Amino acid sequence: MKKFWIYGVMGCVLAAALSGCGDGGFSSEGGSGQASGLTGESILPETEVDILNYELKYSAGEFTQEDYLFLAGLYGEKCMVRRQRDLLEQCYRLYGDAQAFEILQTLAVNLAEEDALIREEAELLLQNLELEEYMGEGFHMVGSREWFDLMMPKLGQGVRNYFLLSQGQKALTIQVGYDGEGNPFSQVWRHGGDQSLTLRVSGNRALLLLTEASQGVADGAFTLWTIDGASGEIRQEQGTLSEGLYIGEYQARVHVGGGAGDLYDLWSNRENMEYTSYKGAFDEAGRTALEQPGAGDLTALAAEGGYASCLVYAYDEAKTSCLYAGLTE
Repeated sequence: MKKFWIYGVMGCVLAAALSGCGDGGFSSEGGSGQASGLTGESILPETEVDILNYELKYSAGEFTQEDYLFLAGLYGEKCMVRRQRDLLEQCYRLYGDAQAFEILQTLAVNLAEEDALIREEAELLLQNLELEEYMGEGFHMVGSREWFDLMMPKLGQGVRNYFLLSQGQKALTIQVGYDGEGNPFSQVWRHGGDQSLTLRVSGNRALLLLTEASQGVADGAFTLWTIDGASGEIRQEQGTLSEGLYIGEYQARVHVGGGAGDLYDLWSNRENMEYTSYKGAFDEAGRTALEQPGAGDLTALAAEGGYASCLVYAYDEAKTSCLYAGLTE
């Protein structure tokens, strides 16, 4: 029986860029609806009068939990997203309000509204991601604790979303926060032109995806790098994406790491590493088109990886080593 060396497959989620003013569909209905302040005839629209009245109440230290939600809703109606986010974060810190937390996950703040330090850091990141020779600096920025603390300063769970505009179009989208298991992560999307870029750093693991872009959708030829700082493994995958699925011919190179390493160093030295090359193929539905090993070999692969079953999607030239996708059911 042939021995198939195992390299697990990492799924890649292509996230759509955030859009709209970021109010998350939130309605201001249900608040107390009362605040002392401006009365009588006013040349301001009613919502703006309400905002001024509630801001006066806030400054007087008389705010209730319901007032936080109500004023945040008014900010949302006026697309004052940064104010809305900051108020909801304060509400959640004070009261643990589940509604405030849920809305926060949907908001995206235009970086033009942010503090200069946050905005300038995002602009520097965009510059680094636009040139391949500075891509490593992008890894270093997004993977640093300084970046995370700057972009996610208030809460110990959930996410913050930002976007940067250039000539009226989104040039960069940023999401920073904690995943479902409570692990910190940063993910950025660079938009524009005929190529899109996704960079995600979570712990000591990084993913960089470069794809052709059609009307803002990642489709066509792609290159995907995954770097595991814990093991030192580096993987490069190339092929074609269609609606998020691999189709057609597929190639991969895998460098088996010799131990833990810094993500920036691994990226910078990636072309000097030794790799094993693999080839595969996928049909139009994204299913592997390769002949599978015998049942005994598949069972051994699945068991060694802790899976119920598996599918091989690439072989090395000698067919003594493979890449496979583990299945839990």
